[in-house]
Amino acid sequence: MTTPDRLGAPEDLGVIELFGTSSSTFTRSIALGLHELGIPYISIERAAHSVDIKSRNPYGTVPILVHRPDGLYTQPSDIVTLYEPSAIRRYIDEFLAPIVHTKGSVKHLTPPLTVQAGINHAKTVIERATLDGKVASFIQTLYPAVEGGVVKPAVQMKKNGADRESILVALQPGLDRVHQLLEIIEHQMESWDQGIVTWADLFLYPIADDLRNSPAADLVAGNSPAFPKIATWITTMDARPSVHAIRS
Repeated sequence: MTTPDRLGAPEDLGVIELFGTSSSTFTRSIALGLHELGIPYISIERAAHSVDIKSRNPYGTVPILVHRPDGLYTQPSDIVTLYEPSAIRRYIDEFLAPIVHTKGSVKHLTPPLTVQAGINHAKTVIERATLDGKVASFIQTLYPAVEGGVVKPAVQMKKNGADRESILVALQPGLDRVHQLLEIIEHQMESWDQGIVTWADLFLYPIADDLRNSPAADLVAGNSPAFPKIATWITTMDARPSVHAIRS
């Protein structure tokens, strides 16, 4: 047996498994990133807090990324298991993506850090920190507001027989909060380079997509969305091969 070269070509990547569900917001974010970077992986459908998930993550949440650098021959002590979206993102950026792109053009979802005369270049440090701030705000602020304040309550009320108008009335406090946050993002998109896809896009898209499929869809979709820049961005993202891949 030949030990794979972990700094070599894509075939030396080993085996990557992504645990989660197709409805999990951040499992979709990580899957989008893997597709965008051309990193092959095995998708394993497991619900949060299931026995299989808790055996890998004591908190029981998804996504979980498992990397076996030597494939089936990986020793247990060498298996990498990560279960926080930001930690998974960093591992993909700093370890997996460089292996895949050893030969050929390199693609980044986070601006690469450049060094001049042994010192980190300020411009790239600021770009990376700004991106980290956007991703963190989507995870920590927008996600709980949309999912906890609108999407999940709407699903439950619909199951209980409530109509759309009744749901919207009941959700008004949550909708007010989401509206405030979307105003911030709409303003940010004035300077958002939509020609370059970053992790910010990939963490925002599943949240926006869930909102689009809720009773509050007219905030970000339809003929006259309340936030037209976000609506246009969603349409652009819809056309990406990575989005089609995770929906197939």
